[in-house]
Amino acid sequence: MDRFFNIKVAVQSARILSMVLLVIHAWFIFYFDVLGVWQMRDLNVISVLVYIVCFWIIQKEKIDWFISIVGTEVLTHMLISTYYIGIESGLQFTLLGMPIVFFYTDYFSLKLRARGAHGTVYSIIYMISYICIELFARYHAPVYQLPEWVNFYTRLAVLIITFSSAILLAYVMTRYAYTMEKNLRELAQTDALTGLMDRYGMQDHLRTEIREKHAAGCWILLLTLDNYEEIRETYGHVASDQALIEIANCLQREMPNCRCARWDSNVFVLEGRNQQNEQKQELRLMDAMQKIHVKELMVDASLQISVGVATYEDGMELEQFIESAEQKLHLAKYNGGNQVVR
Repeated sequence: MDRFFNIKVAVQSARILSMVLLVIHAWFIFYFDVLGVWQMRDLNVISVLVYIVCFWIIQKEKIDWFISIVGTEVLTHMLISTYYIGIESGLQFTLLGMPIVFFYTDYFSLKLRARGAHGTVYSIIYMISYICIELFARYHAPVYQLPEWVNFYTRLAVLIITFSSAILLAYVMTRYAYTMEKNLRELAQTDALTGLMDRYGMQDHLRTEIREKHAAGCWILLLTLDNYEEIRETYGHVASDQALIEIANCLQREMPNCRCARWDSNVFVLEGRNQQNEQKQELRLMDAMQKIHVKELMVDASLQISVGVATYEDGMELEQFIESAEQKLHLAKYNGGNQVVR
């Protein structure tokens, strides 16, 4: 399950948003009551009642309904506020922060139900409404003139809340996009059968090592299953696939400090750096490979392994490095297989 975007996260996010808006409007009830702006006080009482009802809607997992209600309430609230107290208090800035909420919800909807929640439409309506509010305020004096210091601190509070909400949602979306991109990149470079890195992932890694001058002392080992075709033709695809899985497991178990990848259908590649223990590691690996048996259809099939090893030399290109190992591997197979050529 997606830990960022699922119905549980959607419900929790909606509850938090509803609670925050309810608290803000409850505060404005007291705020406008003290200022003697009764119409605005009553408007915020209605808004509080709306968000109380929203908790029931959220409980029913009607997130689209909730966002539609929030969008309508906020827009209505801003229009009425402009009429009674003007735009000097900055309440209309709330409209600027709502589009990111709409697109956040839009993504939830696409993720959960494969259809959008009209985030673009709502955002365009809010843009037009904001322009209309500015034009209306230019030619219409508000019913109430609040003190300058009240307008200043109200405007400051609204800006803080609006920017904080936008920053939070943008941060969540950015982290999610980065995590998904990273996971997709890893998935794209992972062999489905063995779970190892695939050829392209290893090529990218080696190319980066060479480009950044980190390849000094690096060696690669190409390993192939000599009797892969025999196992597949005699015992079937299940047995041959199991043989490849066993080899992959053995590579990771016996060479934990090396980077392993599936290079081709029955070819694997390892990349390491400790040249002093390289031969000992190869011998241990070959010994472990000889002990692998694939048991399918009540038959044991021993694995025959050929290995070619190449060490990186200064000035080598990636293709030369790989070709050197491939030549050693071909020589090992030409000499009868089941051996290591360095």
